[in-house]
Amino acid sequence: MKIHHIGYLVHSIEKAQIQFEELGFTNTTNQIHDKFRGINILFMTKDGYTIELISPAIENSVVSNLIKQYKNSPYHICYQSFNIAEDMQALKKNKYIKITEFEPAIALENKKVVFFVHPHLGMIEVIDANA
Repeated sequence: MKIHHIGYLVHSIEKAQIQFEELGFTNTTNQIHDKFRGINILFMTKDGYTIELISPAIENSVVSNLIKQYKNSPYHICYQSFNIAEDMQALKKNKYIKITEFEPAIALENKKVVFFVHPHLGMIEVIDANA
């Protein structure tokens, strides 16, 4: 699997965007509202690295509890899979637990994504590059 981006949880995309711009990042998307997950998203890049700024848009969004715990911080690495069946089998074998179903992600051109968690690593996201 290839690293696609690092998910960065923030209270305010606008305020975080300014700070990342000061560090030399540039926007690769406009801010996207994911109504299904109740979040706002903005992708930025620098030197070949991509970050995904994620903030809750509603009180009960998929990240509302996480932002209370983590505040402003990175919280997942997203991998792009070119053989999703094989990669999922390897993850399960290595004790990753699937915590979401495969669902289209509006911010990723509706490619299907799934989240896993590992007790020694935390959360990862996997994008099906072929979907």
